[in-house]
Amino acid sequence: MPMASTGLCNQMCFYPSRPRASCSVYRHAWSDEPVSDKGVDFTTRRALLSLAASVLATPALAAVSTSPYEDAKSMSYGLDEERRIRSCPGAVNPNCVSTRSLSQMYSPAWRASEPDPRTATKLFENALKRVCPDAQVVKQAQMPNADFRAFSVAGLYGQDIIEVLIRIDSPTDSSKQSSDPEGPLVTFRSMAANVKYIWPLQAPLSDAEAQRKRLNAVRQQLGWQVIGCDYIECFQ
Repeated sequence: MPMASTGLCNQMCFYPSRPRASCSVYRHAWSDEPVSDKGVDFTTRRALLSLAASVLATPALAAVSTSPYEDAKSMSYGLDEERRIRSCPGAVNPNCVSTRSLSQMYSPAWRASEPDPRTATKLFENALKRVCPDAQVVKQAQMPNADFRAFSVAGLYGQDIIEVLIRIDSPTDSSKQSSDPEGPLVTFRSMAANVKYIWPLQAPLSDAEAQRKRLNAVRQQLGWQVIGCDYIECFQ
């Protein structure tokens, strides 16, 4: 049965659980029509008018926060406002590793053996395609003394996005340590573009460190050193 369009009262009257007699009471409470004497006394009318006034005076409810399912659909990509690699959105996507993260998703940056950032980025791309032949460039940007590139590769739950920024350290860059090897700084983030959840829980499924393992394989192809590590494994 279609709902009438005469206001809130008719919406209340629509529900079959409400007695039809009470509908006339709600209709009079929300209008200037005189109340019928049948079954409605002055006290009842006054209570209904007070209820109506309190409803009208109630401020709108704050928007309910979105679920992780919705947050996962709006993950940010590319460099941030300061032209740096982004951190991992750990609250909604644990399948990520980044040189900007401060949690277990952190990975140390590398040093490229090639002094030119653009050439180093091309070497990174070639090494990635040896590890993942399906890798495709989806975005790139060139800046003074820096080169950025984003790749799409097949992941466990769909496509993964790998972003790499290779740049020459500025003289005032605090990330450069005296013990660091020479060469451009290599920062990166690898993240699953799709997040799968265990229904009905809001617990995302893990990809078993696939992002970290893939990047380690790329670095071994290149032979670039991990910053802050002097073990032989850091050069392999």
